[in-house]
Amino acid sequence: MKRTLWITLAFIMILGLLVACRGNQQTSIIEERDASDAVGTTSSGNESPNIEQEQSTIDNQITESRSAIESPKLVDNAESTGPIKADENSKNIEPKLAEPSNPVKNTEVSEQIVINSPDYGTIEIIGKDGTSQIIELGTLDLVVGYGGVKRSTGTINGPGKITAVSFAALLEVVGGYSADDRIVITATDGYVATLTGKEIAGSVPTYNIEGGPVSAIVQGVIMVESDHEALNNNLPRVAFIGEEPVVTDGFQWVREVAKIEVR
Repeated sequence: MKRTLWITLAFIMILGLLVACRGNQQTSIIEERDASDAVGTTSSGNESPNIEQEQSTIDNQITESRSAIESPKLVDNAESTGPIKADENSKNIEPKLAEPSNPVKNTEVSEQIVINSPDYGTIEIIGKDGTSQIIELGTLDLVVGYGGVKRSTGTINGPGKITAVSFAALLEVVGGYSADDRIVITATDGYVATLTGKEIAGSVPTYNIEGGPVSAIVQGVIMVESDHEALNNNLPRVAFIGEEPVVTDGFQWVREVAKIEVR
């Protein structure tokens, strides 16, 4: 009986020791776990700010790099006091050419005005060597003077203002004439009159507007126009003109001249 009791007590003691050891072991494990958690918490708390700081630094560097790329700074000329920031859209702005201060505007091309020579008719002229040429009177230089006609009946037409071509200009085309040459003038109706070189040069009788003799300087011409109605017919015709109103004999005023020949 006593033996059984001792065995039971021993078993109980062993069981108690086992239970106590098991409890101590669990307590140790829990303490180690708590200690490990505490260390992990402390370590994490110390490292987190460093990681966040490094991340912030990297973000700032990226932001600055991006700003430098997207918004480049423009540097003014040497007189500028500092850099000028470009507009945020400047990278998309294309250079623009300066407009001229006085832009040239398109103008319409004006129609060219062609002034035709007046149609005063034509005359055939023949030089002493037989050279012949048709002359348009409107293409030659014109002279202006005053002259009138005294008919054989004593009637006077004019004087009036006369526009004409001088014999000198007309005959120069075929070699001109001299004072001793004869100038043969033929009208369209076949009438022929002959004047000397001296007469063409102005050596003819002259009269005043009343028909009386007067000394005046005149020259022979081929009239193409006059402001006097009685003289402005049957053109072109021979006339004698001066700087002042003067009258000459009518038989010399050959009308409707068609040909002039130097002989």
